[in-house]
Amino acid sequence: MTEIFVVHRRDPDNIGDMACPPSNHPEHFPWLADATTIDIEHDIPRYADRLRHAHVIYGGGGLIGTGFFDRQLDQLMGLRPPKLVVWGAGHNNNEHHTITDPGYLDRFDLVGLRDRTGPGPYEWVPCVSALLPQLADPGEPRHEIVAYRHRDRKLPFPADIDGLPLLTNQHHDLGETLAFLASGATVLTNSYHGAYWATLMRRRVVVVDPFASKFFGFHHPVPVVSGDGWRAALADTRTHPDALRECRETVLDFGDRVRRLFGR
Repeated sequence: MTEIFVVHRRDPDNIGDMACPPSNHPEHFPWLADATTIDIEHDIPRYADRLRHAHVIYGGGGLIGTGFFDRQLDQLMGLRPPKLVVWGAGHNNNEHHTITDPGYLDRFDLVGLRDRTGPGPYEWVPCVSALLPQLADPGEPRHEIVAYRHRDRKLPFPADIDGLPLLTNQHHDLGETLAFLASGATVLTNSYHGAYWATLMRRRVVVVDPFASKFFGFHHPVPVVSGDGWRAALADTRTHPDALRECRETVLDFGDRVRRLFGR
């Protein structure tokens, strides 16, 4: 039987990166139980001989249009795996915040992108972390606002947040991270997964100081503002009660199509 690889960014200091591969969920995708999950940045040469004969899932995470991984993606595609699928990956360009689909996506056999800003050639498939069981029962919020920031201190973030509970995406415990996000009625964040998970838990969200295109493609829209505008943006927030159900149904349907494509 043809081997399966899942290729994404495996940064142990970014909990969103570590939570986004489909292979994290063998309870829903038992045909991925024996998949090999590797890091796009470092592992392509090491596994090249196996990758050229394997079906490959590229995703999830912010892997599209980044420029960071172009060389590695070229190496992967040059191996000509039997089947190539983009599953729940998204745009992540730090220089241009307009979402533009790169031409190389046409070389994949099936493409599901986590971004949706309108009609386009590729379908919307949200991050597979929507399947995390904790998202279904977040409990009641304990704080009016919590702040969840990217670990990179060079990135801008509002200065006027004294007194707000604060956590970063470098925190390694996923359960504690989700509980923290759920503890706020509103989540102030510059983390993609912070905004995504909070939305799925029916929390209000304000994205502040966006630094990449990934913040401009949320299927369930949230205010995206400069840091000094976050208080005014609170009036524009809303919850999305159906987001979790919609995301889970879409992920499971796409996963079944990938299974059939791979002959599993």
